[in-house]
Amino acid sequence: MNGEDKTVSSLERLLRELGFSSYESKVLAYLSLSRGRIKASDLSRATGIPRTKVYGVLEALEDLGLVRVTPTRPLEASAPPLDLLPTLLSEIVIEEALRKLSLLKKMFQLEFSEGLWILSEVSLPVEGRDALKRISSALLRDSKDFLILVANERTIEFVPSDLRYRNISIVVESPDTYEKLKNRGLKTRNVRLANPGFFAFVTERSGLISNENMTNGFISTESGLVKALTVLLRALYLTSPALK
Repeated sequence: MNGEDKTVSSLERLLRELGFSSYESKVLAYLSLSRGRIKASDLSRATGIPRTKVYGVLEALEDLGLVRVTPTRPLEASAPPLDLLPTLLSEIVIEEALRKLSLLKKMFQLEFSEGLWILSEVSLPVEGRDALKRISSALLRDSKDFLILVANERTIEFVPSDLRYRNISIVVESPDTYEKLKNRGLKTRNVRLANPGFFAFVTERSGLISNENMTNGFISTESGLVKALTVLLRALYLTSPALK
């Protein structure tokens, strides 16, 4: 297996872990790593997916805003390049999580109460900067193994001082942001540059993701969702340029 095949295979595996079907993962991975538009027939041959199935997969991915289908004869499709994919997937994950939680809230009239998040398997929406700040601090201090953090100038205050993790990876919008995090005691050589427009972190026990203004967010200690957020943030880290 050459380098390109390994990249496609790795991306397919990550997409499946995020909940995409096998066919969807194959098509999205191939298109994201390709340049320009690909004919449906070529896509079928490259992925091993029957052509009759390719059309349905493309339609589903187009509905999610992940591919663009050109209704030509023959039909052609394209996808955003790999470096844009994590941000697009982040938006989909957030929207779907908030949609489901909104339905649950209406059904059971759930209201967030401080302290409920410490249950071993829970996922909850959180509203308000103060609540997000308190919960971020508590969750970040609750783990010691690994941390993947996505932060910008406006969200530095949500990271407690003097955190101690064995493995830290950080995505920040600028070198200045990382310097301010260093001043709070968060030091690592694993720093990448990107500004995806959200604040997020994941540890071995929990995860949090919120909008850029920290007014609405979502926390989870459910192992499946924590794993999915880990995959998403790791993909963002790996596809972002390193801090020089």
